[in-house]
Amino acid sequence: MFSKVVAFLILLAYASALMLGGVYRAAGAQPVATPPFTARDASQFSAEVPLAWFDLAYSLVRDEALSPPVASRTFGYLGVALYEALVPGMPGYQSLAGQLNDLQTLPKPADPAYHWPTVANSVLAATMEKLLNTESSSTQIHALEEQFTREFKPGLPPGVYKRSVERGRAISQAILRWAASDGYETYKACPYLPPAGVGLWQPTPPGFRPPLLPCWGKLRPFVLNSGGECSPGAPLTYSEDPESEFYREAWEVYSVVNHLNPEQLAIAQFWADSPGQTGTPPGHSISILSQILMQEGSSLEAAAEAYARVGIALGD
Repeated sequence: MFSKVVAFLILLAYASALMLGGVYRAAGAQPVATPPFTARDASQFSAEVPLAWFDLAYSLVRDEALSPPVASRTFGYLGVALYEALVPGMPGYQSLAGQLNDLQTLPKPADPAYHWPTVANSVLAATMEKLLNTESSSTQIHALEEQFTREFKPGLPPGVYKRSVERGRAISQAILRWAASDGYETYKACPYLPPAGVGLWQPTPPGFRPPLLPCWGKLRPFVLNSGGECSPGAPLTYSEDPESEFYREAWEVYSVVNHLNPEQLAIAQFWADSPGQTGTPPGHSISILSQILMQEGSSLEAAAEAYARVGIALGD
């Protein structure tokens, strides 16, 4: 009996040793390999990320009922932020620092290996949260950022992912500092008393609202030195004389509005873009750009350049 017990104990010890050896071997095995990563230019990725972010920006501009000038400023800074974050991954392109008014040297890339869609996701999330900073917009911004994080992060080496996020945030901070110096924070306090007299602007029914952003022209443009660089020319001289050019043009508008055909009505409604109902006229242009990028299957690189160009043009 004793020999059987001893034999059983020896057998049990041997089995335990095998099991423990297996555990030890498993514990001491090679660490889980990080996914292989090959650095690629922004031209080798789709425009998926900026398309989603600018679609959200359009919706938030509409939901927050931003005025067209404020919306144009928002789209302008978003476009520049995206471009500057990605430009190290866009061979043949250069930074806009030193070209746009007061835009100084921006943070340089810390490493050649970035995942540019993650950079785009990071910079647009951080910039949009500050430019559109209501509680509702913040919730939607975080949700979209997390959606792309779940899509990208598992397939990237931790160092590449972390570096890409940090690149986006660093550029966002630099662009937001630049934006803070354009005069936007002080334009609301700009005193303005509309002059009174014949042919001058005055509040109209039903709301009798005050003038919209009368001091907006004091904000720093992106490229222009002043609005006079692309002036449409002097307005027609006000006149109530039926033979004057001013009167004839005013009467033409009045007549057409009161006798619209279906096509004219559809065109007017398409371009109306009232605040709170659509993404405003600047958002309309952004929406058209996004449709073109989608139809052409454009790359992340092409989207970055396009949103910067259109955003700057809208801002100015």
